[in-house]
Amino acid sequence: MPFKRLVFAASLTAGIRSLLAVTALLMLSSFSAMPARAHSPQQLETQLQRQEKFFQPVGRLAPEFDLQDGEGHPWDLDRLRGKVVVLNFIYAGCKDLCPLHSELIAELQKMINLTPMRDQVQFVSITTDPGRDGSDVLKAYGAAHGLESSNWTFLTTRPGQPEDATRRLAERFGHKFTRTDDGEYAHGIVTHVIDRDGMMRGNFHTLKFEPTNLVMFVNALANDVHKPGHAEDGAAGIEPSGRDAHAAASGWISLVPVALLVLAAGWLMGAITFFGLRRMRSRANARRSGSDVSITDTRRTGR
Repeated sequence: MPFKRLVFAASLTAGIRSLLAVTALLMLSSFSAMPARAHSPQQLETQLQRQEKFFQPVGRLAPEFDLQDGEGHPWDLDRLRGKVVVLNFIYAGCKDLCPLHSELIAELQKMINLTPMRDQVQFVSITTDPGRDGSDVLKAYGAAHGLESSNWTFLTTRPGQPEDATRRLAERFGHKFTRTDDGEYAHGIVTHVIDRDGMMRGNFHTLKFEPTNLVMFVNALANDVHKPGHAEDGAAGIEPSGRDAHAAASGWISLVPVALLVLAAGWLMGAITFFGLRRMRSRANARRSGSDVSITDTRRTGR
């Protein structure tokens, strides 16, 4: 029956997608445990410039800020040193782009929080409409958009700061929120990535970038052992030490079980697909043969 074929195809597709999702998370977890030398931020930046058209490399200090969350707790960039920061600007009253951006951030957060990076990454959203985004609005926003408060926060201005302080901060990050006649704001969408030393390392523009690319970039930054003020060993022409080389080799060796899992999963899904289609074809042939016999008998009876 056509309906059964559709059900089978849909089930098979869902199974493949689930398997790929689990496999991707396993791969990401393995990469997270690998030394940074095996996949440095500089190498990944070069790769992303070739394959991710919405990625923009950045190499300057992130603008400082002094804000507070919905509970009134102070937040500044110095407090976030030691963690990779994924930062974006939104406002709660936005009805189109901001909710979509928040859902994308929630997707990124879920991917990262399933890996050892969970405690190494902080997600920060900053409202550009502090006049309307009060404490209650800030506290309710995350749950409404699937964001976990464990490593995500929604910030606004502190008492005494100008109402446009966060919009001017957004300009220092490179984009504008311009008030329109209906009281809303015209703005673009950018997801900023800041490294553990407070350096802006990359911007991911619009909502169209591949989430896995940002997660892998964050992973490289979270595992980067490069010290500020020192040239990258590879860039300086210095050969890695024996211990570093051994660590890198061990990191790749740790991927062998995952690679075998991927191969086994691919073979299994291929086998399921092959035998499923073969069974469907056999049934179709059997029905066709039965129909031919029935027609022949009918003709003979008619004679």
